[in-house]
Amino acid sequence: MKLKHIRMREMPLGKFDTVGDFDKASSFRDKRDRKMISNPRFKEIVAKKFKNTYYTINMFFVNTKEANRHTEVGAVDLDWVRQNLGDEVADKVEPNYQEPGEVNIIFTNNKGDKRVNMTPWIIAHRLGHAFARFKQSSRGMERQFRSYQEVVETIGREFDTIFQDVYGIKSFKSDKRTGPTDRRNQLLMKHLAHNIATFKSARDKNLRDYFELYNELFAQFVITGKVTLKDLPTSFKAGTEHIHVRDKEAYEELKDLGSLERTLEYYFDEMLSESESYILVM
Repeated sequence: MKLKHIRMREMPLGKFDTVGDFDKASSFRDKRDRKMISNPRFKEIVAKKFKNTYYTINMFFVNTKEANRHTEVGAVDLDWVRQNLGDEVADKVEPNYQEPGEVNIIFTNNKGDKRVNMTPWIIAHRLGHAFARFKQSSRGMERQFRSYQEVVETIGREFDTIFQDVYGIKSFKSDKRTGPTDRRNQLLMKHLAHNIATFKSARDKNLRDYFELYNELFAQFVITGKVTLKDLPTSFKAGTEHIHVRDKEAYEELKDLGSLERTLEYYFDEMLSESESYILVM
């Protein structure tokens, strides 16, 4: 499966701009974030980390009372930005709006269940969260970005097969729209992710929850230019459960996750391509 865009060159970070007073707490509450974002050296650090993506990613950090009202909105248009975040923000984004090969993301905060500094990795991770938003449609609630939904479905199908055929857990099932809904299955997915993913939160066995796998894999793709997974383990611990291979033939057939890596890379590339038409608000 080929990526839509062939990466012939490294693209620099695009705009890296701020709106608001970063000496004061507003939508960005933590002083460390405000100090980091407003430091000119930080742009250089982010640019170096984001050099492996084909797309030019324009980042706008908005620290205002208006921005504090809008968290994890996802895809919007320029009129929405002007009406909800003000003319100054809209005027900064407008020159790059809907330009081919450019992704525009507005960060209004760095909120989360756990306090983490806004490092380049966290920026990429939170960009993944912006893609994960739902919208109301005639078919009910669905993802704003079809390619993100494809990521959820692809991982769900793979984990269904692995747990049922390799580890003999016939009750494991992943919902097409959201991933596993049963809490035991969610934890099984998280613990297997700890054993096959190669990014830091997996190595440290510190994924916040199962769904963070989607966003951490996306962050890995943006930062490194690829998805990297280890072979399936022959056994692993999931809470108090000890999971073992039950079918050695299925294990040998499915342990190499290279096909999953390539499929996810394709859909992550498509996500970025889809976003060219919008502005992301996180």
